[in-house]
Amino acid sequence: MEQREVKRTDARHLSAEEKFRIRQAIANCLASGMSGKETARMLGTGETTVSNVKRTLQSEGIAGISMHKVGRHALADRLLSNEQELKVFFTVLENTPDRCSLGSSIWSREVVNSLIKRECGIELKESTLGCYMKRWGLVSHRIIKHQEEREGNWRAGDNIILASGQTEKSRILFFDSKTEFNKEREYINCLIGKTGQSEKYKLPEAVTMLSVLTNRGKLYFVLYKSKADKECSIDFLCRLIDVSAKKILLITGKESGFNLRGKENWLTENKDRIEILV
Repeated sequence: MEQREVKRTDARHLSAEEKFRIRQAIANCLASGMSGKETARMLGTGETTVSNVKRTLQSEGIAGISMHKVGRHALADRLLSNEQELKVFFTVLENTPDRCSLGSSIWSREVVNSLIKRECGIELKESTLGCYMKRWGLVSHRIIKHQEEREGNWRAGDNIILASGQTEKSRILFFDSKTEFNKEREYINCLIGKTGQSEKYKLPEAVTMLSVLTNRGKLYFVLYKSKADKECSIDFLCRLIDVSAKKILLITGKESGFNLRGKENWLTENKDRIEILV
């Protein structure tokens, strides 16, 4: 009796379980004595697929065609191992660059990359470093330029902050709101679990990131193992002054993570180095 040919199946749109069932059916047909061509015609698969299953059965047995996770390995595009990620992150969390002899008093993307190069022997591209820092929560809000505003004006969130014409004699830094680690905590804790280093690494209950963006998009930040208070804010501003050769204009908003109440004397003493615009 002539076998009826089944409509060809496009395996690209099948789930892992459906592909496994096809491999099982191919194995059963081959075990019953059917040829590869007959099996392909009856199941609606390609002869190449049948040939591949047959070769796998001969070399690995039935275990070779078992259901397995498809796609790229989770770490296929990672240059840093889980252990290296933890080492870099907790170095940034528990230290400042000057304590690590990195030639700066405040963290930036370039300084983090220098740390990775020194500790791991790997120099990351800017885009790759950005992906890692995003996973760790070391990111800041993007500054968006709105076309409907007057030419040269910038907007951070809903607040117009400064006209570009005022940037000639001063470096302009945009305050970013503080960052609390939520999803990032989950990612870091997952790395700790995977590496089994819970005794060596442990996230504190509170982690706050104070950060600013320059008008050219450069990020400066420091992590504090507590909620942001006045001492943290002053410490950050002192570090910011230290890395800037020009007077700094700081623009704050309602969502700012900086707490400067009661620090008017400090601001007055440093008015030649820093000015705050609200």
